[in-house]
Amino acid sequence: MLLPADGAAFTLANDVVTLQWASVGTLRDGEAYQVVIEDVTASQTTRLTDYVTDTKYIVPTSFRPSDTVAHVLRWWVIPVRQSGVDDEGKPIWVSSGASSEKRVFTWAGITVQGTPKP
Repeated sequence: MLLPADGAAFTLANDVVTLQWASVGTLRDGEAYQVVIEDVTASQTTRLTDYVTDTKYIVPTSFRPSDTVAHVLRWWVIPVRQSGVDDEGKPIWVSSGASSEKRVFTWAGITVQGTPKP
């Protein structure tokens, strides 16, 4: 795991949070990284899982918290390989290596609006 540092804090000013990790080697056809991000602050854990072939992932701003509380987001990466497709033609991914260590960062959503000045 390269970036962000474990425990890093991001605010509304940070429109982009990029996760980066070291390569496991050259990926072959049908191989990827499974990126898992969990918002562990919410009363019900929200999870985002995506698949990429690069060693970085830009967390979608749609996953940013929509309240004023700084949310703790846990993330990790797992090398995967495609083992076929489902009935809808979407890839079926299976683990092909060890999960990375888990890291956390905090991300605050919206800011409280002040009283407008006349």
